[in-house]
Amino acid sequence: NLQNYFVHVGGYATKRNTPAQHQWQCEKTAAALTRIGADIYALCELEQGSSAPAELVARMNELSRKDCYTFVVTDTIDRDTISVGYIYNKERVRPQGDLIFAYENKNDIYAHRFMIQAFEYIPTEQSFYISLNHPRSKRGTPQEANAKRVDNIKHILTALETLKQNTPCPTGEGSGKGLPILLLGDYNSYGQEEPLQMLVKAGYKDMVMAMDSLNYSYSYNAECGYLDRA
Repeated sequence: NLQNYFVHVGGYATKRNTPAQHQWQCEKTAAALTRIGADIYALCELEQGSSAPAELVARMNELSRKDCYTFVVTDTIDRDTISVGYIYNKERVRPQGDLIFAYENKNDIYAHRFMIQAFEYIPTEQSFYISLNHPRSKRGTPQEANAKRVDNIKHILTALETLKQNTPCPTGEGSGKGLPILLLGDYNSYGQEEPLQMLVKAGYKDMVMAMDSLNYSYSYNAECGYLDRA
């Protein structure tokens, strides 16, 4: 979660209201992503459209001194300005097939948003899906917030089941059934809360629990925790 990465400063939902503040955010974010050195970055809270990922990619390529990073192009939907997106190392992976991009409710600016994209890992030619999710945050009473996130997870599971049963293989050869699916994103839920337990009960493995050496995924207002999950 990039905490509202907006190129057009002063827009909706961003606290970076000056060019200098945005430049600081760009440098900090690009440096962190480059240092991580991942093949694929699943990012939440980007400005809609191509401006935000394009800016990060340009700076990441400068820092790495290689033209290796690019991003999955997404459409701009005339609703909320916040979206999710993928940046990837084109020397290591390549997208396959069309991007599946959906909102639970286009009229709700706080609605759950998600993308599903197939990638091929170039060294082994293995194809897989990444579902990038950002369910609604903890708004309203605890009961209301939990109910909303439960609905979000039901939406995710329905989409994934449809994907597994009906989607052609992204390579265009045969069926996509059986391809691995990796779920990534800011789920706004902790591991023992109902929304994430629904994913576990549906057969998805909680990688955070499996990697017990990891202590937290975010530090915000002097508090640490795990809302970003795989």
